[in-house]
Amino acid sequence: MCMQISNQMGPVNNLKAPTTKQVAAREGGIDLNALSAFMDKDAVSIGQNDTDIPEKHWHFQLAEPTVGGVMKAAGVKGGGSPVTIGIIHTNDEHDPKFEKFAGEAAVIKKREKVYGDENSIIVNTGDITYESFNDKPGPQFWGPVPEIFNKEGMEFFVPGNHEFQHGGKYLEDNLLPKLDAQVLLGNITYKSSGKALEHTKPFVIQDVNGVKVGVIGLCTPKMATKAHPKVGYDVRVDSIQSAAAKVVPEAKKAGAEVIVIIAHEGINRCVDAASSVPGIDVIVAGHDHQELQDPKEVNNPDGRKTIVVEAASHGKYVGDVSLEVDPHSKQVVGVDYKLFPVSKGEKDPDIQDIVNKYLGGR
Repeated sequence: MCMQISNQMGPVNNLKAPTTKQVAAREGGIDLNALSAFMDKDAVSIGQNDTDIPEKHWHFQLAEPTVGGVMKAAGVKGGGSPVTIGIIHTNDEHDPKFEKFAGEAAVIKKREKVYGDENSIIVNTGDITYESFNDKPGPQFWGPVPEIFNKEGMEFFVPGNHEFQHGGKYLEDNLLPKLDAQVLLGNITYKSSGKALEHTKPFVIQDVNGVKVGVIGLCTPKMATKAHPKVGYDVRVDSIQSAAAKVVPEAKKAGAEVIVIIAHEGINRCVDAASSVPGIDVIVAGHDHQELQDPKEVNNPDGRKTIVVEAASHGKYVGDVSLEVDPHSKQVVGVDYKLFPVSKGEKDPDIQDIVNKYLGGR
């Protein structure tokens, strides 16, 4: 059983937060009177004047339910401020007319400014252009998306089942080499050779705000039934649960302190992976087009919570996961999550120029 504590506190600089912070403490953990005695009224920010950052819900998870631990999680003076890491995510645009990318980019740019370039990562979990009328191979299949992703600073990309519409080799030759983003596929190999696709890695470790974040990419094994039926699939796909059980320990061994899985897979299977594979902090889902206004909080085998999120589909939202990481233990002590609507009237001019140039030249 968890106690949930809501404290009204005064403003301080540099912490984007809601009007109320919610601190979850494990059973038998915290003397609230002792905690309040330690808290400085100027220590925690709850003020918010930026209309681009609406009120959010905070979900604190503490490895050790002590007063000192809560102070660190809450950013209270004397406990040490947590490190903030932003994960800005999109998925399942299914946009063969390329009408939604400029709107997404406008929101992505705003969210990145909140964190700063070095304190955030931008990810996409696949199915970027496919619709039934756009299922033929050729330049139109991905259109200007490589240039769009490169311009907006997309850092990590996991292909969805529809990126494999014409087989792994077609994807390997015609999309992946054009992307500046690191393509992550930790559960797909060629049937014939057992080798991974060129230009892909199972995971990457990136230093984000002083924390070594292991980013793992996984794709749904349903692609053989969810893409073009006339294509003979040339790849083998392991389930994300079995792949995560293999790749997460590899990333940890390589030095990852926080584990983020970006998965073109539905919520239910992501929850299954989160509940069975130790060490996962966040799973960014896709594929089933679920609109999660609040994250799924899953009990991980290591005793902490894993957060599972998804930003609907068709360019409706940009998702934003804000992790607070203890700078000493490197454990996630707080998670903040919000879906930001994409406005039809607000478009990034650079991305719109790329789209207009492409459409005008066809």
